[in-house]
This record gives sequence, C-alpha cells and structure tokens, in this order.
Amino acid sequence: MGSSCQLTLLAKSELAPDARREHRINANSFQQDALTTFSGWQYACFYAHKDADSDVLLVSLARRPVGGSLGSWETLTFADYEQTADDGHNTISIGVCAGDGSIHVSFDHHCDPLHYRMSVQGVATNPAAHQWTPSLFSPTHNQLPGYTRTGQLGIEKLFLETTYPRFLRVDDDLLLSYRIGIAGAGSDHLFRYSSKTQSYSYVGQFLTGVKNNPYINGISYAGGRIHVSGTYRGFVWYEGVDDPEARLHTVQAGPNGPENNHNVSRRSLERRGG
Repeated sequence: MGSSCQLTLLAKSELAPDARREHRINANSFQQDALTTFSGWQYACFYAHKDADSDVLLVSLARRPVGGSLGSWETLTFADYEQTADDGHNTISIGVCAGDGSIHVSFDHHCDPLHYRMSVQGVATNPAAHQWTPSLFSPTHNQLPGYTRTGQLGIEKLFLETTYPRFLRVDDDLLLSYRIGIAGAGSDHLFRYSSKTQSYSYVGQFLTGVKNNPYINGISYAGGRIHVSGTYRGFVWYEGVDDPEARLHTVQAGPNGPENNHNVSRRSLERRGG
C-alpha cells in the first residue's frame, strides 16, 4: 500500500455568480480549457449574466498572475455577443499560442456556426504591457483567420456544425479541434494556428464516426505525438434527422444521449512535417 496523497487548499476565489440555467454551461469537465496557465499567468473563460434580472449571458475572460503568489483577477466582458440557449454543450474554451502570445476563444456551439475571437499578438507573452479590455480581441468570427479552402472540405462544411472546440499548445503553435456533425453522426477535425503567419490551416479529420461519433475526454501533446482519450456514441435514427432546420439533435437527452456511449479508448497521432 502506498502512502496517501493529500491536497491542501491554498486559496479560493469567485469569478462570477453561476449562470441561472437548468443545464450547466460553466466549468464542465469536457471543456478544454475553461482554465489555463501560461508563463506565470492564469486565464479563465466563463459566462456571466448581462445584469441581475436577465437570463442573457455574456462571454467573460479573466486573468491573474500566479508566479510566486496569487494575484487578483482582472475580468473583461464582451457586450456585443449574447448567449441565450439553455444548453450545456454551449461552453467556452480558451487557448494560448506560445509563439506569438495570442489568446484564442471559441464559444456557444451545439451544431452551430463557429463563434471565434482572438487577441492581438503579445498579450500572453507580455501581459503587463496590455490593459485587459475587450479591445484586445477581434469581433466574433464565423471562420478561422487566414483559412483558405484546401480542397479537402469546403468552408461551408467546416464552419457550420461546430461542437466541442478544444485548444492545444504544440510547441510555438496552437491546435484547435472540434466536432462537425450531430450527436452520434459526427467526426472530429483538426486545425493548426501558425505563430509565424497568424493564420489557421486545415490539418484533417482525425477521428471518424461510422454510424457513430467519437466523444473526446481530453487531448494532449507529448513526445511529438497527440494523445486522445474518449469513448464513442452509436447513432439512433429519429424522425426529422434529415431536416436541416430541425433542432431535435440539441436536446439534452436521447435518443442519441450518453446511454449510447460505448467503450473507453486511447489513441496517439504522430506529428509529421513542420
């Protein structure tokens, strides 16, 4: 029997009151990431209510220094985008590119058009030189910066049915993955942001669903490889599945819910090229 490990609470801080929603939209286990640390600073993303009486949520980002001692949080809120869907899928994910210090955010999707913002370069590599305000960030985009059609998939397909965005630092660049397609019938795709060109390129479809779709638990990078763990979900046909205007696939349970999940697996993808 090994010795037990004990955790000690060092500090506790409250970023905002939790969202008044039936389905949890902040701090879900599958977010990657709701909280990330880079170069002695910590960054958090979450939804906060527009005002005390409103059900409308606004995207908020917070930062604090954590080198040596924990500093106070600074929070900025984007007032130009309102989140209204009571859907636990529609979380926020934040990522930092080490090579150029840009901060990337993707939010509010459940088989929806891409919602994406990024900061100017240098914000994360020299935080003290940048006042923490929304003006650091781009407007909300429905397409990744610099992306041009590669012939593998058209823009109209890549950015219209987004769910579960995930950011992953790989050396000086940043990877973004997300699902394209509905629950039980989608596949996961990978994009790479270059710190040299400040643009995204399409890497490819790296997890493919065949009458099912992968459900990623986490994605990481080590030893020149991308490591992915998760399960897969079988697809159950239902009336209206082929209607492009239908929203039945966004319900929080069945017929394509977690009761159709199977197995737990781990995959490694070897990095090739530059």
